[in-house]
Amino acid sequence: MRSMSGHRLFAALSAVLAGFACPLSAGVPPEPESGTAIPAIAPSQIQKPAPGTAIDWCHPLSAGLVSAVPLNEGSGSIFHDAVSLLSYQSQVLSGTPNGAAPPAWFTPPVSASYPWIGPAISNNGATAQAIQSTLQESDLIKNVTVGYSYAALVQPLDTATFGRIMDATDSAVITTYLNVQQGKVATTWRDATGGAIVPMAPFTVNQWILVLCTVQQGLGVMYINGVQVASSANVDLAHSWANQTGLLVYNATGNGAMMPNANFSSWWLWNNRVLTAQEAADMYANPWAMFTGSGANTGCAFYPVSPCRAADTRNAAGTLGGPSLTANGMRAFPIGGQCGIPADAAAVSTNLTAVAPAAAGYLSAFPAGVAPPLGASAVDFAAGRTRANNAVVSLRGGGAVAVANVSSGTVDVVIDVNGYFK
Repeated sequence: MRSMSGHRLFAALSAVLAGFACPLSAGVPPEPESGTAIPAIAPSQIQKPAPGTAIDWCHPLSAGLVSAVPLNEGSGSIFHDAVSLLSYQSQVLSGTPNGAAPPAWFTPPVSASYPWIGPAISNNGATAQAIQSTLQESDLIKNVTVGYSYAALVQPLDTATFGRIMDATDSAVITTYLNVQQGKVATTWRDATGGAIVPMAPFTVNQWILVLCTVQQGLGVMYINGVQVASSANVDLAHSWANQTGLLVYNATGNGAMMPNANFSSWWLWNNRVLTAQEAADMYANPWAMFTGSGANTGCAFYPVSPCRAADTRNAAGTLGGPSLTANGMRAFPIGGQCGIPADAAAVSTNLTAVAPAAAGYLSAFPAGVAPPLGASAVDFAAGRTRANNAVVSLRGGGAVAVANVSSGTVDVVIDVNGYFK
């Protein structure tokens, strides 16, 4: 969600320990699938986004994006997700070595494999604390009908240390592995029986690689540096994202499993979105193109519509009517397809009104289907005082706008629209 209103963001620190490390397979031995050699292709120099940079929801690569951790802070042990607007603290999980320190910040030298400019982190030879999200993996990859995609920009530092990148517990839905076989990067998909499919591709020690994987029914593809290196036609979509549990961990699992010996620069997740081969190449050319100010062509423009009331909870009960929002309650309003807003619009320009609130608080507006952004206010209000504010909200949640009432009392909500981005 990108709001034109005032914006408040409070760090949400995770102190919850996850369970056991996820297995590679579910009772069926994995079938490795060898990949081709990683291409030596270098894009032009790109500056990583500054801390706090917002997502440009008009950019094509933003569609379906549910998590992006650009690791651009450059110091400290708090890490920020640019999509959920949540903050995560490095954690000592079960299996973490005694005395482990937070990941160490450094600025990689510009090179053929890392032409980008900006900080990254080291996990201190596979002994650092983990970066654990406050979100369940199932909060991010869920209700999948089209497919999903995930990517990580990493620098493997040896060919021996096995470890996981982007993991939770139980089913390995979006996990990338280093050194399942020596000197190879791998991931896990599932076939129709639930058996593991493990595509692999070789890497070169000390070379940065952008690993991007897409999963859909009947096809899984692994791209390295924007080029396809492995695939499988035996992928079953439902089995691939089923049975996931646990909090997502970005740079290593801990949880009794070994960490990879690698440096890390960024991670991305897309739900119900399968990136194309061209988009995989575009990602490598500019991994942070979906951030505002990146200089990338957004590919969308603003289209005004006549002011129109799209939702009003004071009306009779319905998807765009009552009931009122309960204390700390949330509702999703299917704005796409209403009031001249196309169902496939990237974002909608709204005037959001809190009517007759029973207690002081604020409303948050964000795409349906993602976690509410902690502390992000679209409109503040006092008890009994009707207040309104403008907000631009992404429609990547299936064309619906979610509104959360952050207060101890009920409140009515009115959503007026005046245009959209596409």
